[in-house]
Amino acid sequence: MTWPGPGQVALTFDDGPHPTTTNLVLDILDREQVPGTFFVICRLISKNQSVVSRTSARGHSVQNHTMNHPYLVRIKSDRVLAELSSCSNTIEAATGRKPTTFRPPYGSHNDRVNTVASSLGLQRVMWNATAPIDETNPKEIARRILGQIRSAEEDRRGLVILLHDGSGSRAAQVAALGPIIQRLKTGGWQFVKIG
Repeated sequence: MTWPGPGQVALTFDDGPHPTTTNLVLDILDREQVPGTFFVICRLISKNQSVVSRTSARGHSVQNHTMNHPYLVRIKSDRVLAELSSCSNTIEAATGRKPTTFRPPYGSHNDRVNTVASSLGLQRVMWNATAPIDETNPKEIARRILGQIRSAEEDRRGLVILLHDGSGSRAAQVAALGPIIQRLKTGGWQFVKIG
């Protein structure tokens, strides 16, 4: 699955794996019994192999967020190819599963980047619900995302929620995750994973 249908939601997490934050997210997902999709920066896998192994073993999806997190539109096609193919190979070595999707760092992509990714069997996955990455108030993060959930319910569309489990302190996003999941459960959303 690359995009949820009406009434379906994918919780996605970018920029991990992180030894603390990713494990906290996994604890919440396990407790709530919902799947997650993790778009990982692959250069971090070697230092966090146990985190990636746990993510995969628990049935969550591990997908491509490049090797080094560059702006893909700013680099040549051969480097785009190297970033994505190296990351896919690293994920496959770590999990036994080759990713089928990628999320471009910073959401930055164009036709050239998408064509290179497609040549590797990767489909681009963006998001339609998130909060500012620098927001440090968990209640504000939850409030913003809950507003986007209401909008999706009114429009009868699927949701891909973007949160972060890496690249800095993500304590506020972790703290907002439980209330977001509870609201989705109350609304009857079906949780799915991507990839």
